[in-house]
Amino acid sequence: MLSKEDYTEEIGLIKKQNYVEAELYPIVADIIKPTLKDSLSKRYVFGRQRRGLGQIYYGLSNFPDIVILDKTYENKSRKSIKIEEWKKLRGCVEVKNLNYSLITEEKIKSTISNSFEHITGEMEQLTGEMGQLIGDLLWYKKVIYTNGIEWRFLSLDDKEEIDNTIVEVVNKRIETEEAGNSFDWWKNIKDLSFNYTDICLSKDCRQEWNEFVKRVKEIEW
Repeated sequence: MLSKEDYTEEIGLIKKQNYVEAELYPIVADIIKPTLKDSLSKRYVFGRQRRGLGQIYYGLSNFPDIVILDKTYENKSRKSIKIEEWKKLRGCVEVKNLNYSLITEEKIKSTISNSFEHITGEMEQLTGEMGQLIGDLLWYKKVIYTNGIEWRFLSLDDKEEIDNTIVEVVNKRIETEEAGNSFDWWKNIKDLSFNYTDICLSKDCRQEWNEFVKRVKEIEW
């Protein structure tokens, strides 16, 4: 894992030399490396396309930047996704550009708790950043969410009913889109009830490095 000094230097160089999100991927991957047991691997999937081999990584709404996989997982082009294969997806990392304002915990809770009848006006937002994050949470169950400075860890409570429904909805999305039609995944999960936790790993990792590293190392995929 990078030292505090090296990480801080990299952040400064990114700002000065190439201020783009992709520059954060390797240093974020380095930070999470201690969380990966011998049975796990990390893969960069941000460049995949929503067809064939990419469908399982897209899930409900979005390609995250990095996915955490069981090493036994083998990616294949599938017409549908079986729950046994889906369970080999252990989590993901969603990276935003430096100083990007992460969606707040309060905003996520408000979006999820509001009735669907009352949020139709926010549908554009739900298919954008908010939709991507909630979709990642439901599909991958565990999400590290960061802009390189602030770090959060979202974790969905296990519930078999939710698992079955989510996989069914994703398979329905694949079938519908392959037929050339659009698919509203948010509408299809409106009756789901689920709980999750949103843990702040650090508001500014540069200012509380030791505690931040300790919290990261406690993550279980």
